[in-house]
Amino acid sequence: MLEDFDKVGEGWRERFVLSSNNLTWIEWLCLIIGDMISITFSFLFHMNNRFMHALMTGIISLMVSPNLYAVYMLKEPFTSAMKIPTEILQDLRVIIDEDNRK
Repeated sequence: MLEDFDKVGEGWRERFVLSSNNLTWIEWLCLIIGDMISITFSFLFHMNNRFMHALMTGIISLMVSPNLYAVYMLKEPFTSAMKIPTEILQDLRVIIDEDNRK
């Protein structure tokens, strides 16, 4: 089982090195157009109160914006400001090595 775990880790490392870790322009285009459609869709609802209509559109925009920002920040999980801590993986490696010695 530990050998399989090592093989999975090696495969993951190879895929990580080979990947560019960037979203392609077409993926960004789909994300942005989808978000624009979501926001524009709110204009189809007729409301007599302009303030409430603007508030509804603003809330939709506030819901969409963090999602785009999260995609941007997590596109490179090991190098961006939102990087995944490697200490956890190192501790796991130590535990596995200790179990192999037993």
